Amino acid sequence: MTGSAAPAVLPTVYAAVLGAAALLVLVATAPPGRLALRPLPVEVATSRQ
Repeated sequence: MTGSAAPAVLPTVYAAVLGAAALLVLVATAPPGRLALRPLPVEVATSRQ
């Protein structure tokens, strides 16, 4: 018990959790974003389906 309301976390553990979260966000958003932006907008707008 530290006597405070905030949990006692080492700075390295805090940084590791933030880094892992940032990596997960990057992996979850970068490939779909690149895939969505790959075709030219003119080709998508004029394509007939």
